Amino acid sequence: MPHNSGDLQARPLRSKMILRPDRTYIVVGGVGGLGQATARFLVERGARNLIFFSRSAEEVAKSQSEYFTELEYLGCKVQAISGSVDEMADVVKMVDSSTTPIAGVLHAAMVLQDMNLADMTFEQWQATVSPKVQGTWNLHYALQSQNEPLDFFFLFSSLSGLGGQIGQANYAAGNAFLDAFVQYRHFQGLACSVLDIGIMEDIGVLARENNRLEALRSISQHCLHEQDLLDAMELMIIRSDGSGSIENEQNRGLAQGYTNHSQLAIGVRPSSSTNRIGWQRDPRTLFLSNAVSTRQLLEQREVGGSSLKEFLQSCVSDPTRLSSDEAKDFLAKEIGSALKGFMMRQDDEVDLSLPLQTDSLVTVELRNWLRQRIGVVFTVLELRNADSILALGGLTATKLSAAYTAVPPLL
Repeated sequence: MPHNSGDLQARPLRSKMILRPDRTYIVVGGVGGLGQATARFLVERGARNLIFFSRSAEEVAKSQSEYFTELEYLGCKVQAISGSVDEMADVVKMVDSSTTPIAGVLHAAMVLQDMNLADMTFEQWQATVSPKVQGTWNLHYALQSQNEPLDFFFLFSSLSGLGGQIGQANYAAGNAFLDAFVQYRHFQGLACSVLDIGIMEDIGVLARENNRLEALRSISQHCLHEQDLLDAMELMIIRSDGSGSIENEQNRGLAQGYTNHSQLAIGVRPSSSTNRIGWQRDPRTLFLSNAVSTRQLLEQREVGGSSLKEFLQSCVSDPTRLSSDEAKDFLAKEIGSALKGFMMRQDDEVDLSLPLQTDSLVTVELRNWLRQRIGVVFTVLELRNADSILALGGLTATKLSAAYTAVPPLL
């Protein structure tokens, strides 16, 4: 600390991105709410030449002409070019159409084909993965033909690439590729950064699906807003050169090897410590003590609470308990409680006398829960064929009894 405080250099609280007005910036796959918010932000930061590139870009430009007029009023020249990012010819044509050198690209292309992995077709897998994987490679190679390198190569990814998502193995795989691609470009000496986005409340896909969004809110999922996204995006674009990341030879120690300053995840924390977010069952996230205490996380991993744990312990000592109607009813109620959470229902009671009536994704989640929390293995077909949740409770008791009787516990 200097004696004269006036000798201290003042620094801004945050860096501000300044884009070049004599360069072009490309927004890939984003012509909807997310892309429009991004483009408006780029213009506010100095961009004066934008290209929107997606399968429906030209059609959207006609149907939402007022938005493009707004950008032009702000002094920005806008091109809308239709094409598929996973087709190299379309990407090259788009790049060649730019009237000024390209300085940055923002890749937001996505296709959702949700399905349980066991039932997913190759076509469904490829439809989701290709825009992320092949599309990224196409942009990478097509833009290397320029005389000068890009200032940034920004990738919109998802938290699913970090922790997975039931029914979205294809989407998670594509996003995991984007995360890794940042390191690849850095090792080539090229700019790149990625943002792993959580649940967006006011823009994006979920903003158009009110029922699904409300269901996520009901289990205390933390929802992000447009400004959260723009702030994080700006930070990652500034960090596109990879300074301080794993490719930095001077600092490549063990700890540094697990650090990438050009990758950021937002929206990880829950809104409540009592929620049932899937990643809370992942031991890798237990360090998030600033959001939920380790004790609370461990409690959440025990879906069904202490009563289920105590019940199972008593059955280990006395397996004959499992033949009673009370035991079958208890297990049925625990299964119903688990289903209530999987189906994102808080107020409604689950009728135990009815069949499961769940889709394949919830059925798989229930199968996993039964294996992990109760210790019985069901096939998806067995769960679907159960006459009722009460009947499933009885079948669970039978399986438990067989397991406990066959292998006496070691005391």
